[in-house]
Amino acid sequence: MELAADSRQPHPRERTRGIGLRGAVSLFLMVIVIISVVAVTLVTYLQARRLAREEIRERLLTAAGTAALIIDAERHAKISFDKKQPNAEYKALQAQLREIQKRIPDARYVYTFRLNKNNKMVFVGDSDESQFKSHLGEVYAHETPAMRAAFVSDAKPRAESEFAMDRWGVWLSGYAPLVKRNGVVEGIVGVDISAKQVLELEKQYLFVGLISSLLISIGLMPFLYYATHTVTRPLFRMAAELHRLRDFDLNSTTFIKTRIRELNELNNALEAARVGLRSFKKYIPGDVASQLVSSQVEARLGAKKREITLLFTDFEGFTTLGEKLPPDELVQLLNIYFEAITRAIEQYQGTVDKFIGDSVMAFWNAPSDIPNHPELACRAAIRIADRIKALNNEHTQQGSVGLNIRIGLHTGIAMVGNIGHEGRLSYTAIGDAVNMASRIEALNKKYETSILISASTAERLGANFQTKHLEDVVLKGKSKSVAVYELRGERIDPRDEESA
Repeated sequence: MELAADSRQPHPRERTRGIGLRGAVSLFLMVIVIISVVAVTLVTYLQARRLAREEIRERLLTAAGTAALIIDAERHAKISFDKKQPNAEYKALQAQLREIQKRIPDARYVYTFRLNKNNKMVFVGDSDESQFKSHLGEVYAHETPAMRAAFVSDAKPRAESEFAMDRWGVWLSGYAPLVKRNGVVEGIVGVDISAKQVLELEKQYLFVGLISSLLISIGLMPFLYYATHTVTRPLFRMAAELHRLRDFDLNSTTFIKTRIRELNELNNALEAARVGLRSFKKYIPGDVASQLVSSQVEARLGAKKREITLLFTDFEGFTTLGEKLPPDELVQLLNIYFEAITRAIEQYQGTVDKFIGDSVMAFWNAPSDIPNHPELACRAAIRIADRIKALNNEHTQQGSVGLNIRIGLHTGIAMVGNIGHEGRLSYTAIGDAVNMASRIEALNKKYETSILISASTAERLGANFQTKHLEDVVLKGKSKSVAVYELRGERIDPRDEESA
């Protein structure tokens, strides 16, 4: 059979590379679940982190404001920067700052600042008692906007927005102005609160969130499997059905049930394709249709020389019978006989070419190679004759008419392939061998026989076949005589009667 390759189609044996559908769906759903769970966990963590930091910041503002109320701004103003002789007010301030530090949970340091003549921030008092404490009059070189803003006389405490970190730990600082009775800001009080506990809580939130994400992902595994299974199982079964269609196996009647509407529509389309291919197969030879579908390439015009064995059948007296029977009864009778003939031909690997009125044309060794095609064709002819006799006996017993059949066979070289035009092709055989088979079939009327074969067919038969040479005949349109044989049957019948 001539076929034209289509570059747009994959080779029938080529396997498509890539991830499988089940893996792709599972991976997609897993990624979606993980992203969703992680996103929820992250949002929850950030929200908890924000609330924790706001809570410590509010607590810091309260502590700084309370400290500012405790410290007497008037006495604070009397503290001198003479480091050699700290006055009584300085000593009282130091003691007061240490007392405040003890009362504030997680307080690290409590201290006060004042602006010098150069508008620089300098330490006044410090609750620190270690060797690293700040000294009276020492300039603070790392002032922040929050510290400077605390010197405004609105008496509102300020707090840093970010944690500070050094070798002693992590803390958050807050400030409140020390306002004298005349409304002048004498200085500010600063409070450092340790943020270690908050950071540990944040780490715990994050750890719990990640563990929760993992547990949720694991818990969703059965649901992911069910979702994947719901989608992929029908698709795998549909893919298997499509592979059957590709191999032209049209006997399946499986209807794939699914709750997914789109998959139901796909299944309906698959079933419609199967029905269409069944109809398609009835119009052309089965082997040809199977090769067209399974090869995945497009048929084109063209034929090749090939040795084949041809078979022609004809019914005796069919024209006269057609004048006696109503058309519907005649068609029904003809269909019964044609079914018997077709089954016998296909049973022995033959290809039914066409139905010509009340005649059938068939051949062997095309499109598939069949080494013993003359023997198979003769067995099919014997089978046809036997089946027609059985049908005639049934019809006679029922009071109906029967049809006697005539069969002719010839083995020779013919052009086999797609004949016609690009829009309409017919897979058939043409040539002198076809004419020979048809004319040998017509000789049955002369010799009152049922099956006649040519010498080229008889020479290819084994010893099991019973043949009788009739005579050498010059066929119409020929100049040389051709030996004609009657095929009477087989001495040993190797056929499987159960498949009939």
